[in-house]
Amino acid sequence: MLLKTKKFLIEKLDLNIRLSLVIPFLIFAIIFIVIPLIFIFVKAFTPISEVVDGEVVVNDNYNLINENLWNIIGRSVWTGLVAAILSLMVALPYSYFIARSNNSIFRVAGLSLIISPMFILTLVRVLALRGVSTAISGNEALLNNEIFLIIGMIYVYLPFMIIPLYTVFRDMPKNIINSSEDLGYNLFMTFIKVVLPYSIKAILSGFVLVFLLSATSVGISHKLLPNASQTQLVGNLIDTFAVPANIFKVASVSNVVIITLALMTLAYLLIYFIPRLIMKLKGFKNV
Repeated sequence: MLLKTKKFLIEKLDLNIRLSLVIPFLIFAIIFIVIPLIFIFVKAFTPISEVVDGEVVVNDNYNLINENLWNIIGRSVWTGLVAAILSLMVALPYSYFIARSNNSIFRVAGLSLIISPMFILTLVRVLALRGVSTAISGNEALLNNEIFLIIGMIYVYLPFMIIPLYTVFRDMPKNIINSSEDLGYNLFMTFIKVVLPYSIKAILSGFVLVFLLSATSVGISHKLLPNASQTQLVGNLIDTFAVPANIFKVASVSNVVIITLALMTLAYLLIYFIPRLIMKLKGFKNV
């Protein structure tokens, strides 16, 4: 009976068994991603009215779209980009050397050093960083700046850059490194000419992941900085208006969510797909 059912699904319905494994994810995505996004779009463009002194007043859903909002979005994009770039600069040599090491103990220790903090609650790590930094600086007010915010982002999200790079470097064939050395390249030129093009997918994936996590972060700036309102990110703005669950504030903040979603999607396309397209046009095969 089972074989007949399988044959019917494959031959009659043209259903690929491997593709059928995607069905649970599609159901999850529809319930928890698509439907909430539809709700946000509906709320953003639905006028909300209330009765004030016997008169019906229609609230402006776009009252949050002002110069302050664009400043906050710009700060979010700026800090996210800087955090992603610095994370990449740290992760590239670190992941390369631990992945290519012949000492298994060194590899395990180096990777555990990055992964083990992820088992600790993010909020606890952020508060610990704030406590240590306050003890070192002696004045908590000195921490209320974008530099310390970026340091916190790197501290929290660096593993998301290292892990994909480590996976690629670990599985990279040794013969391409040896061939590069035979052609006369030194270690630095081998890294630039061979290693970087080989790991471009992992670089772009890690960069996009760290950028999006940093730019839309809520807890880091809220718990890390002494006065988060002075260095507010777009995630904090959305959280501020969404938490009270006021229907008028939810309607207004839905527009902020749509703008943020559009900008982050555009940033994802620019960072991930455009470089890959350019490299394909130039003849690179491993993209």
